[in-house]
Amino acid sequence: LARKREMLRRKRELEWGNASASQRHVDEQGNNWTYVIVDDHFARVTGCIPATDTLEIPAELGGLPVLAIGPDACARLDDITLIVCPDTVEAVGSCAFRECPNLRSVILPPKVAEFSASWLSHCHALEELVLPGMLETLESAVFDNGCLKRLHIGPWVRTVVPGAFEKTQIRELVLDEVNSHLKSDGTALYSADGSVLIALCRPVRHYDILNGCQKVAKKAFCNMAALE
Repeated sequence: LARKREMLRRKRELEWGNASASQRHVDEQGNNWTYVIVDDHFARVTGCIPATDTLEIPAELGGLPVLAIGPDACARLDDITLIVCPDTVEAVGSCAFRECPNLRSVILPPKVAEFSASWLSHCHALEELVLPGMLETLESAVFDNGCLKRLHIGPWVRTVVPGAFEKTQIRELVLDEVNSHLKSDGTALYSADGSVLIALCRPVRHYDILNGCQKVAKKAFCNMAALE
């Protein structure tokens, strides 16, 4: 509980600090970034005019670390296929990457502890998603676009909401090797000791439950109509 309170406090600080006037920076790839300096302490990205089809958000702007990506900062970029967030980012604003029609892959920041479907709304070409590194709970909103093929689950995920995979169409599931809360065979998620089958994650026709499993969690096979 104390950790969650601290995370909420930190999020408010990142989103509501005193911001400078808008500034600009052109990176080595020619991408034109707009940003503000917050509390003379860090930078928040507010916009981008890309020059390439792959976008690596800078880790530093104006000589300060980029700790936040603002609302709609990388939205409606027609030619972008890949977005990579830097390790420095701790907060992502609403709708940050929405309506990028050719966006196929997104790597979200390892220091972010939430996921919002608004970030990627109407990104209908999205195939690969690396979830935020500090995310603890996996919910069905991850699959709102309906086209995801590869999902990377981070080291902190410990809770999977029943029915979280009911909209899944993924073909590849990757669980971070240092995740000590869950176990995966690439098709399903289990408790760390393998005693509970938490969710079938990929649509398959046949599935053999791992030896040692003693319990199947609620909605573990939710909407898996392909199973025979």
